[in-house]
Amino acid sequence: MKTTQAMRYAVRLNYGQVNEVAAKSTDRATTRSAALLAALGIGLSSFSMKQMLTKPTKRKL
Repeated sequence: MKTTQAMRYAVRLNYGQVNEVAAKSTDRATTRSAALLAALGIGLSSFSMKQMLTKPTKRKL
């Protein structure tokens, strides 16, 4: 996909706004909940992969 100059400019604007907000507010509750959700997602993903790998596969001939 070829990016246009307007698209690159929009990405730069969004990235700059995110950095400004992140620099101003460091809320412990937000950081804690984000880490909890990330750990939950990794755990669920690992569990799903384990289930898929232990399940015998049926091959079509």
